[in-house]
Amino acid sequence: MIVHTAPTRSDAHLPDRVTHAEWTGSALHLECANGMQLRVSALSNHTFRLQFRPDRHWAPDFSYAVDPNGADSPKARADADAVNGSERAAVRIPASTAAAEEQPAAATDDSPTPSSPTESPDRWTWSTPLATLTVWKEALAFELRSPDGSLLLQSDRGFRAAPDLENGGHTCELGLASTKNERFYGLGDKAGRLNLKDQRFVHWNSDAFRYQVDTDPLYKTLPFYIGLRHGQA
Repeated sequence: MIVHTAPTRSDAHLPDRVTHAEWTGSALHLECANGMQLRVSALSNHTFRLQFRPDRHWAPDFSYAVDPNGADSPKARADADAVNGSERAAVRIPASTAAAEEQPAAATDDSPTPSSPTESPDRWTWSTPLATLTVWKEALAFELRSPDGSLLLQSDRGFRAAPDLENGGHTCELGLASTKNERFYGLGDKAGRLNLKDQRFVHWNSDAFRYQVDTDPLYKTLPFYIGLRHGQA
C-alpha cells in the first residue's frame, strides 16, 4: 500500500477508542472518548455513507443536490411502496406464480439492505449482498470489501480534524490507502492528465480565462472521484 504523505498539523485531533454506539434503525452512530463521531448508513447494496464529525454538533442533513419532493425522495418512495403494496394485495396470484416468486432473487442495487450491522469485541461489520464494510472500534479505522473478499477501500491515516482559527470550525482530512497501480478520475474540470494520482488540487470554482495545463482551480469542481484498482472501480 502507498500511504498518505501530506504533512499533518500538530494540533490535529484523531479519533480514539469508541465508547458509545447507537443504532437508530437506519444509521449507526459511533462516538469516541474524545468526542469525535462517525455516522454510518447504507444507501444501497453497494453504497455506504460514512459521515465524520470532530465534535457532537451535527448540522441538519441537508443537500441542495437532493429534491425533498422529487421522485426519488424518501417520502415519494414510501408513497410508491404503499400504492404498490395495495395493488399487490388486491391481485390474486396463481399458485404456480406464487411459488416461483418465493425463489430468492439476485441482488441488485435496489434490493433491501440488511436491517442492522453486527458487533464483535473489536469492530462493527455491515454486510450487503454486494459489499461488506468493517469499522474498527479503535480510531474508527475502516475497510470495504467485495463478496469474494477483495479489498475495495481502506483507511490509511483515517479521519483528522484541526481547529480553523481563521474561518472558524475545523479543517478536516481523510487519508485512504492506495495501491501502486490504482488510478483516480473525477473532481470536475482539471486541465492536467486524466489520471489524478499523485497530484494536489484546490476545490474551488474559478473563472480561469486562458488557462494552461497546470492551472488549478478551474470552472467546475465536483466533490466526487472514482478509484480504479485491478479493473474494479
